[in-house]
Amino acid sequence: MGSFRFKQFEVVQDHSAMKVNTDAVLLGAWVRIPGTSNAGNVGNVADAADVGNVVDTADVGSVGNTADAVDVGNADSAGNAGNVADASDVGSVGNTTYMDNADSAGNTVGDSATDTDPEKVRVLDIGTGTGVIALMVGQRIATNAEVASGAEVGSGAEVGSGAEVGSGAGEIHAVEIDSGACKDAAANFNSAPWESISFHLHEKSLQEFAAENCNPNTAKFNLIVSNPPYFISSLKNDSAAKTMARHTDTLSQRELLFHSTTLLAEGGIFAVILPVTEGEELLRKVEFMARSTIVGSATSSHLALFPSRICYVHTVERKPAKRLMLEFIKCHPSSRPILQREQLVMMSNGQNTPKYTALVGNFYL
Repeated sequence: MGSFRFKQFEVVQDHSAMKVNTDAVLLGAWVRIPGTSNAGNVGNVADAADVGNVVDTADVGSVGNTADAVDVGNADSAGNAGNVADASDVGSVGNTTYMDNADSAGNTVGDSATDTDPEKVRVLDIGTGTGVIALMVGQRIATNAEVASGAEVGSGAEVGSGAEVGSGAGEIHAVEIDSGACKDAAANFNSAPWESISFHLHEKSLQEFAAENCNPNTAKFNLIVSNPPYFISSLKNDSAAKTMARHTDTLSQRELLFHSTTLLAEGGIFAVILPVTEGEELLRKVEFMARSTIVGSATSSHLALFPSRICYVHTVERKPAKRLMLEFIKCHPSSRPILQREQLVMMSNGQNTPKYTALVGNFYL
């Protein structure tokens, strides 16, 4: 399959099992970049009947078989467990750095996680696949940095929120277990046009990456994004790579939440896109974890994820939501955010809606 061209970058996808898809583009455009306002805000939900309690499935409609949800399918493959890449496959490629280089004793070298610019936005893309979400986030950070420096840029700039993160542009880490997807991601990161953004590709599972970055002195991430696998108990694809990308066998929701919470900085953002049923299940797990934290929150060290934004994505009008985009903030229970609910209808009367066009307008040609 050929490459996919965006306004500022190109995505080659010759080796990836999962190609560029609508889910990834939606999340990359919607997620809030730390240090800016909610530039991806698509507006509040108009019909209160569509929302209600975030874990009440009756309030958001049924998606039926998840295989039918948003026909472009889910997913750049997520960081599932597996073997670390052979050392011969790694190294430095342009402005993309494989962070898993090993010396003769097998020790990891070149890991910048403990030697980072505190002014940079640190981003982790879990299951990067072709790297499209990481590239979209990189474009947005670079655009904002140009605005902050007084450079003349296009209309994609996002308004600053006064946060002290981001003036040094971005450092984006991408975790991916599939070797074919890593080949594509490395090529795509290497050809990225933004000098203020550095990309670091880790060919390993999220579990392995988290274990290597659990040291208290390791710099945390301001933003973690993921277009994760979501099939829990369903027929598997004949392609092992597609099965890894779509099924939760080796990266469960609990593991995704646990490791993301650990790797995220206080005040940092964790964002995912999922089918409605799986998204509601993730919300239930987050709320259970938060309640457990509240029970033991006698000290300021008790931090947890709390939902801050939920967007119900409808492919067309008058049909139930097919996707949930979810954003969480890691904070103390006393600082939990006010939940903001949004609704996005992608098409109306056979045409893209103004909201959808505005959301992805800085990316699609």
